[in-house]
Amino acid sequence: MKRKIIIAVAPVKNPGNMLPEQCINPITPEQVAEQTIACAQAGAGMVHLHVRDNNGEQTGDLTHFS
Repeated sequence: MKRKIIIAVAPVKNPGNMLPEQCINPITPEQVAEQTIACAQAGAGMVHLHVRDNNGEQTGDLTHFS
């Protein structure tokens, strides 16, 4: 039996509020969409996101993506 592999990616990196200096995090919906599409084109089958506000801080407010 062949096993299928699912590649999962997290284009919005680092779940904490502090971002490493070298970390390039997409923040706007357009930036996240661009990175997500690039991941899908590279073979990703699933995306895991942490929503961030305009200051780059983690938020549970989904209006940032609507």
